[in-house]
Amino acid sequence: MTLSNLTTTDWLLIATTIIAMLLLNSPAMRRSPLWSVTITPLASIIGSGFLVVAPLLRDIAGPIAAAAMLLIVVLAWFIGAVIRYNIAHTEPLLNAHRASPAVMRIDQLASYTLSFAYIISVAFYVSLLAAYLLEPLGMKNETTARALTTALLAFIGFVGFFRGLHGLEWLEKFTVALKLAVIAALLLGLAIFDAGHPFAFPSPNHEIDTLEKWRMLAGTLLVVQGFETVRYMGKAYSAELRIRGMKLAQLISGLIYVGFIALVTPLLVHLKIGAVDETALIQLTGYVAIAMPAILVIGAVMAQFSAAIADTAGAGGLVLEESGGRIHQRLTYPVVIGLAIALVWNANIFEIITYASQAFAAYYFLQAVIAMQVAGQRHERAHQLGFLLMATILLAVTLFARSVG
Repeated sequence: MTLSNLTTTDWLLIATTIIAMLLLNSPAMRRSPLWSVTITPLASIIGSGFLVVAPLLRDIAGPIAAAAMLLIVVLAWFIGAVIRYNIAHTEPLLNAHRASPAVMRIDQLASYTLSFAYIISVAFYVSLLAAYLLEPLGMKNETTARALTTALLAFIGFVGFFRGLHGLEWLEKFTVALKLAVIAALLLGLAIFDAGHPFAFPSPNHEIDTLEKWRMLAGTLLVVQGFETVRYMGKAYSAELRIRGMKLAQLISGLIYVGFIALVTPLLVHLKIGAVDETALIQLTGYVAIAMPAILVIGAVMAQFSAAIADTAGAGGLVLEESGGRIHQRLTYPVVIGLAIALVWNANIFEIITYASQAFAAYYFLQAVIAMQVAGQRHERAHQLGFLLMATILLAVTLFARSVG
């Protein structure tokens, strides 16, 4: 790609990226308490989704990929409602040591489950980052990708240990701003492409039966995970601000996901059925504009880096809370990173997606059980029934989700 080859659309997308980056990284945004609390869940929620969800949903849902994405987003919103309820009503009981013994035991088990889920998700995020770095260089193979993933994970652990959460937050704010700017350019580029081309609908993978497709869809829960990170930011932000931040993060990410899948649907016809690849989006965006693959690679790297930072920081906050402040957050970062590295060398990227989805579903299931108990104590029968339904769905995801690749 040379400058002389760039079209008007290319320059428009580059300008959009730069302008959006400047706006999102402005002093006013960086000083906003609401934006500060929104950054962490937003970084995690859209860390991997816009990179892998399109080829996954093409195989699962084909022409109704956008509807399938909407279903995942709606499920995530109701899971978020469980977490928000626990922030508002369960957290004060736990902090005051007035929660029932059952709630305290389940909450502790949920914390251990989430720690395990964070390790898996960090491994996935950085594995995907490495794949996107190596693909344009023609160097993407299993061994090289794992070696680069290990080096990047080690760097995150180093920063977390020596600079602590503040060092991670600085990196996170910058990368989230750049990531959102790239997504803005991507959505604009897709809209321009769709306006100038006949709208085509891709076919799903007919070799997969309906039940298996539902299990695969359950295995994509990871792409909308991340909103629970605000549950463990109580030392820095009030419950009200955290609830507002979670809602804003889920709304922004939901609009991005559904809008992206709707706009990218015509390009999914160019993907080979049954051959899901984590870097397929690079190939697809080449149809949009010459500059788009390069912009996307930058965004992919930033997306995965910021998501890995968010979950590493979340794990640190979790250990701080569960240890009653006895174990410092920065001491947990090397441990989280070390376990993530071990996983990277023992599973492929699509297996890691499903493992992470199941681990997060198990955590959300336990949170739903807690919310159900607290709602019962508060005689809120409608809430109790709603949480029972969510617990049932999440238990099914935990037990039956399966890998696409």
